[in-house]
Amino acid sequence: MSTPQVTIISSGEELITGHTADANAPFMAAHLTVGGLVVRRIAVVGDNPSLLRDELARATQDSDVVILTGGLGPTADDRTREAISQVVGAELAVRNEALEHVRRIIEGHGHKMTEAQARQAYFPRSAELLPNPRGTAMGFTCRIGRARLFVMPGVPSEMRGMFEESVLPALLAPGVGTVAVGTVNIFGVPESQVDARIADMMPEDRNPAVGLKVDDGVVYVCLRARAETDEKARALIEQDAREVESRFGQAVFGRNDTTLPRAVSDLLERHNLKVAVAESCTGGLIGSLLTEVSGISRFFLADIVAYSNEVKSSQLRVPAEQIRSFGAVSAQVAEAMARGACELTGAQLGIGVTGIAGPSGGTPEKPVGLVFIAICLDGKATVQTLNLKGDRQRIRDRAAKYALDFARLALLHRTRRK
Repeated sequence: MSTPQVTIISSGEELITGHTADANAPFMAAHLTVGGLVVRRIAVVGDNPSLLRDELARATQDSDVVILTGGLGPTADDRTREAISQVVGAELAVRNEALEHVRRIIEGHGHKMTEAQARQAYFPRSAELLPNPRGTAMGFTCRIGRARLFVMPGVPSEMRGMFEESVLPALLAPGVGTVAVGTVNIFGVPESQVDARIADMMPEDRNPAVGLKVDDGVVYVCLRARAETDEKARALIEQDAREVESRFGQAVFGRNDTTLPRAVSDLLERHNLKVAVAESCTGGLIGSLLTEVSGISRFFLADIVAYSNEVKSSQLRVPAEQIRSFGAVSAQVAEAMARGACELTGAQLGIGVTGIAGPSGGTPEKPVGLVFIAICLDGKATVQTLNLKGDRQRIRDRAAKYALDFARLALLHRTRRK
């Protein structure tokens, strides 16, 4: 049996104008992929009926399944029903089940159903209704040519419930097989280098399929394996994950949902160590990333945001003479900040960061993007120098992530020494 090909269409003017991010398509794509279906295309269209008809016509010609969200509400710009009716070639007709559903919910809120709200009970005559216990707009499914079409409201909470309870079970038919997915997460290696080093693992027809995703400096090697059983599919994923890890070594900080902060937290727990952070140019971002990890309070003692030179000296005990001699943005001051964080809190691991995030403040000797990161572990300090590119937000984000990664690597080396 061939693998079902799926097109997802998200409809709504707010999606193409940038006022609202499309949260529905990524959610569905992830679940469909795990379920063994192939998402061949994701399209976003506005409320123009002719454009929506064109996209539907295209999707129903080259896909086995088409899933459309949005445009089922009571307002004038909710035109999905009409567009589908024209593509299907079937008139819209009121469905008493849907009409009573709309009336029951609206009257339950103490209101009288309006004519516009009653429009939500109209569907193509050939459609099978999909229940919506979370809202007034029911979904529906019907056939258009070779494709089975599923239509759901665009409100994420309503769509997700309908998708999980009605759409996904209908698509996960016997014989589709089992699919396992996983990622190997890499930091500090550019995407182009990752791509070049695993190019031999990425032919189009390979099983597992291997691809890349980049998100804020983190490169994810995405693995997707198909097999007769879940055990066999997971074994294929494990084999490829180990191969990727062997090629990238310590640049791999984890798999699947492991984040850099989570990787640091796990190592702190393994060594039973405490960490304290002293930040300047990153302005608290390192501490913010660490506190995304549940339970980090067991290891994370303090985050001192020492932006001014006076606070660096008074709170972190950075010698004023050191700042005058080398400048606040220097390896010497970064090291003093990391040591000061340890001395102030009693932490065994200290992280110190100072730099120039821009867009102003740079000089020929110390340009924008120059960042010094110090790691003080068990009283021994090392300093790394970075020359980062990008705007202020990007420089601060990368500096914070590099700081966590340097801390992770220091903890890994400590593991070897023990």
